[in-house]
Amino acid sequence: MKLTKSYPFSFRYVLVVCLILLFFAPLKISAEKFVTVGIYQNKPKIFLNEKEIPSGIFVDLLNEIAKQENWDLRYIPGTWNECLEHLRDATIDLMPDMAFSLSRSEEFDFNKITVIDSWSGVYADPRQRIFRLSDLSGKRISLVIGSVQEKTFSQLMNGFGYSYTMIPANSFENAFSHVKIGLADAAVANHLFGETHYSQYGLNKTLIVFNPVSLHFAVKKGFNIDLINTIDHYLDRWIGQSNSFYYQSISSYLDLSREQRDHKVFWFIIFPLSLLFILAVLLLFLFRKKLTSGSKDLIETDTQLRQEKDKFQNYIEHAPLGIFVTDIFGNYIEVNQAACDITGYDRDELIGKNISNLIPPEEHADAIAHFDSVTTKGKASGKFTFIHHSGKQRIWTVEAVKISEDRFLGFVSDITEKERDRARINRLGKLIESTLNEIYIFEPDSLRIIETNKAALDHTGYSRDEILKLTPLDLNLDLTPAEFENFILPLKEKRRDIVIFESRHYRKDKTFYEVEVHLQIIEYENESLFTAIVLDISKRKETEAELKAFKDQLEKKVEEKTKELRERVAELEHFHEVTIEREIRMKEISDELKALKGGDK
Repeated sequence: MKLTKSYPFSFRYVLVVCLILLFFAPLKISAEKFVTVGIYQNKPKIFLNEKEIPSGIFVDLLNEIAKQENWDLRYIPGTWNECLEHLRDATIDLMPDMAFSLSRSEEFDFNKITVIDSWSGVYADPRQRIFRLSDLSGKRISLVIGSVQEKTFSQLMNGFGYSYTMIPANSFENAFSHVKIGLADAAVANHLFGETHYSQYGLNKTLIVFNPVSLHFAVKKGFNIDLINTIDHYLDRWIGQSNSFYYQSISSYLDLSREQRDHKVFWFIIFPLSLLFILAVLLLFLFRKKLTSGSKDLIETDTQLRQEKDKFQNYIEHAPLGIFVTDIFGNYIEVNQAACDITGYDRDELIGKNISNLIPPEEHADAIAHFDSVTTKGKASGKFTFIHHSGKQRIWTVEAVKISEDRFLGFVSDITEKERDRARINRLGKLIESTLNEIYIFEPDSLRIIETNKAALDHTGYSRDEILKLTPLDLNLDLTPAEFENFILPLKEKRRDIVIFESRHYRKDKTFYEVEVHLQIIEYENESLFTAIVLDISKRKETEAELKAFKDQLEKKVEEKTKELRERVAELEHFHEVTIEREIRMKEISDELKALKGGDK
């Protein structure tokens, strides 16, 4: 009998599988590649989560590649600067989330396919009025040491002649914390971190954005080229496939629909502020022919510069902001599509026209002064009336900069509708502010007053800052919270459009006056707010009281007179009865006398 026949089939199968696994196990172990990776805090791209587990877009992509390639990844945490130093001294093999730049390409090799595009933005203390780049002049700005933001922000501010105080930070979270606790007025971060964290730190997202960059994996120059080549292999395949792991990973961290909604606002601001970056790319492109053609690294750099140039030209052509390039005489020599849309002219009609051709004669002097400022100072801002192709006058803003001795770049936006809306809002605001009735706007949940007018301040005796800390219940001391809730509940439930009631408004000195309150709910920017129009009815109440007193007095007099009349009538009726009785008696006596006289005869 053969030995194999004494074993069941299933046992033989398990035995064979085990032998195969034992045979190949050493091969698997020997094929495993250890890769050390730098990791720092930069949500959502790369970070250690609450459980100290490596996470983020770059980590997810790298982990998936490692699983396919049998890499054993060892993440080495540190600050951005520490990770950079680790890569320089080869303590780590790979650094994710590094923005490509020519200076960095001298000491690091980058994977060729961009992992994700990014840009930088400014996030400010809400108490600071920061809207434009010039508003940052003299401010305390928190920047991550050694980051691309530190360098490009410095170049940007210096290029426009603005000074600032740098508050150093080890991470974007650290930078945002500086602003939150008042050590800095604003912080600079990449938009991926900023968009997902600014509200958490109570900061305002400004419209100041700059420095669009492409983010890559990087290795020390000449080391671990196989790593970045493998990464490019997977990225090339993933990016070409819809619903691939690449898109799933990014979608899990980013709200892509919001990115698309904000795209127009982003490009509305980014061009003026990224001008220096664009010029640097263009200048480098012009000098590319001086690079040694036989060097592989230089060829790759040339290709990247060409791609960057094409990308920015595409951005300019499709930007919603009108872009005009003029010569030293103010003649248009290049325009984008938005410039044609704003003016109503096609490209061929605009090319060759002079700035003065689109400006009304009465504003020529201002336009010339603006252009002279650009030629002498290098930049100028202004607001002008311009003549549309239809002949109608409209309004535009112009941000102009000097890009060479005989070339000038202007960024133009048509603000006609905005100016009309602003004028209408100002007019409406003045009417509301000057009305004699008190007007309050307050939040539906907290009931905190968020806006009011001059009449409210005059009548109550509070300052604007004081009254904006109050609620309607602080003014209507006779009302309990439950009673006030009963008034506003029909409005919240949309059972009524308006509620009117009478109450007493208490002044700051605790004296009061009678009021009639008209309550409504208004919708503003997807937010429901209560508006209360309050009429001072003290005089009306006084008049009503006087009328009531007069009425009561009149009724009393009428009652007294009525009583007197009734008594007089009674007296008259009694006198009448007595008189009638007397006449009857006299008649009876007369009749008796006549009867007696007749009897004597």
